[in-house]
Amino acid sequence: STKIAGIHLLCLGDPNPSEKPADVLLGVDEDQGIYKKIVLKNHHITGSLFIADLRGKEKVTQFMERGAPISASERAVIQEIVKVEGGGPALPMTICPICKMELSQSSCPACTQ
Repeated sequence: STKIAGIHLLCLGDPNPSEKPADVLLGVDEDQGIYKKIVLKNHHITGSLFIADLRGKEKVTQFMERGAPISASERAVIQEIVKVEGGGPALPMTICPICKMELSQSSCPACTQ
């Protein structure tokens, strides 16, 4: 965790998974400069990245330290943490297995895989 140019930044674990399958939840508010990302693999949080808005970091840290699989009700809590006011609901993301780009659709616009 750090603060750069007055902007809070928190990175836990690996927020950029290099292998599939990874389940990525993403919340963004470009107007406020807020970015929240939580990566799950096999029902475990493997990484997270919070920029500008650190609300929910304690809960995410608890889930990661506990090491147990995330239940359906806990996933709902995570989705609320990632949800950015004014930015819409948390977006389910996947990672392209070829170019590692984050995707919100079935095919990758970068490498068309």
